[in-house]
Amino acid sequence: MAPRPETTSAEIEAIRVDLESLSGRIPGLLDVRWGENFAAAERSEDLTHGFSMDFDSRESLAAYAPHPLHKPVAARVRAAFGRILAFDFDIA
Repeated sequence: MAPRPETTSAEIEAIRVDLESLSGRIPGLLDVRWGENFAAAERSEDLTHGFSMDFDSRESLAAYAPHPLHKPVAARVRAAFGRILAFDFDIA
């Protein structure tokens, strides 16, 4: 994710806390991990932050988006970050 120019460090930290708080509160969401991208600039494409979420099934992932606890956090992420890349995959 790449933050918008007006997004503050405090806003980013609050979003991290909000995202991590969803684990255990939304059925099937097992874990949330957050980090800052330390890859070299030529490899990062200006993406500065990222997070991963582990779900117990694809059905849980599908139920996550419309969940009422997810919606306000997702709105904050979209407001703070101008570029967001999603990558969904199964872990074998």
